[in-house]
Amino acid sequence: MTSPLGRFVFRSLEFVQSQQLFSGELVCVQRLPHGAATCACPIAATFVRDSLSFIDPSSLACEWRVIDFIPTARRRKFAAIVAGLRWRLRSYIASEQNCDGSWHFYGRQSSLRPDLATTACAATELWRSEPAHIPRKYDANFWRRLGTHDLYAAAQMLRFVGLTGIALPELEPRVCDAIDGSKDLSIFELQAVARAWRGGPESDRVRNLLVSKLLNLRTTDPLQAALKTSALLDLDFAGPILQDVASFLDNELVSDGLYETFCDRGVASPAVTAALILANTIRIAAQTARPWN
Repeated sequence: MTSPLGRFVFRSLEFVQSQQLFSGELVCVQRLPHGAATCACPIAATFVRDSLSFIDPSSLACEWRVIDFIPTARRRKFAAIVAGLRWRLRSYIASEQNCDGSWHFYGRQSSLRPDLATTACAATELWRSEPAHIPRKYDANFWRRLGTHDLYAAAQMLRFVGLTGIALPELEPRVCDAIDGSKDLSIFELQAVARAWRGGPESDRVRNLLVSKLLNLRTTDPLQAALKTSALLDLDFAGPILQDVASFLDNELVSDGLYETFCDRGVASPAVTAALILANTIRIAAQTARPWN
């Protein structure tokens, strides 16, 4: 018999599958002043692939207790679904890469200049899947050539630098200074910095500051709540706010909230919200060690 959490896992995976095109691309919607239109957005694929790493048995980030929630007879199917989703996402991400190693926010057909945050996220996903295949072009000069960057892009770069060991000594102080500043940070910026700190720089002061900012931040939709929860988990926060896993299990996967934008460019993808909620639920369940049978 499948546990409530096991049913939630399969329901979430089926929803993410329904949002993935044959090419591996995810359905994304660009909000416009007088409506909306679908668009390509490789960075959405990187977010979903990263979220699914927490339930992928072939990933080093996997929360292995997820296997306990899946009946033995369905574990092979579960592993195949997750592996298939992540493989197609990786193939799509790689297909959107430019010849110089960069990525555009709106895909290769975009006429805009390469996007620093998208490049950092996409390069990170490729490096995590095949570290030996990342070209040497991703040195410090490559990142500096992409131009100036805001806190959001700098945090995504910091994550790549922390994983690969590339020398960009000016990057971490720049991120820390932005966190220390009096400017109010968005949930997107806070989550990006928290994700960079996952397995990255060790600084209790920065961690405590991030936790404080996150706890004081009000969320207005399911995506923002999922981003906030994900950031707190990345910072190893274990307060009461993370104890109630059941709230996630009752969420309807098809709702207006899933179409909230996941960045400051007005692009939304239901798969991003669903994958984040799924990853958060599994991480919290593994942290609290509740049976969920």
